[in-house]
Amino acid sequence: MAAEQGLVATSSSQGFTTKGLRGRTAQLWMVPELGGRVVSLRSLRTGREWCWRRPGPHWLWANDAGDDFGSSPQAGIDECVPTVAACQVRGRRLPDHGEVWYQDWRLDPAAEAAGVLRAELNLTVSTRPATSSSTTACATPGTSRSPGCGACIPCWPWSPATGSTCPRKFAA
Repeated sequence: MAAEQGLVATSSSQGFTTKGLRGRTAQLWMVPELGGRVVSLRSLRTGREWCWRRPGPHWLWANDAGDDFGSSPQAGIDECVPTVAACQVRGRRLPDHGEVWYQDWRLDPAAEAAGVLRAELNLTVSTRPATSSSTTACATPGTSRSPGCGACIPCWPWSPATGSTCPRKFAA
């Protein structure tokens, strides 16, 4: 997968269309069909890949409404909207990781031609019960408001050489 700086590039991986953006210091690849899943975020300075994926040649697949998030590819970065954990809101069960991570994103062709990845989602509400134990903006055109939250959940590659720090105020 290669992208010219500032332009949206198109490629494919395992039968899925991928879209790439490249800046001076980083390159990103995402799969619109898999909930906008970011499958690669690479530093162009160091070559470091920031997104984890399963080893082997077959690490991407599609999921459907009601699927357990644990059966997803769990690679790269997922969107969690309108919830992160499975819960019930006003009598409606919301699945683990919400209802965006498995839905096909339709990209705006005019924005793409201008070098921007912009998607509009018409969310389909899950009718099956959930079985599982940074989005920037989210608007619902419905007539009633529902509480919710959004999160961008990354899978980072960790190794014995990887270090992490915790701010003192959060340390146990």
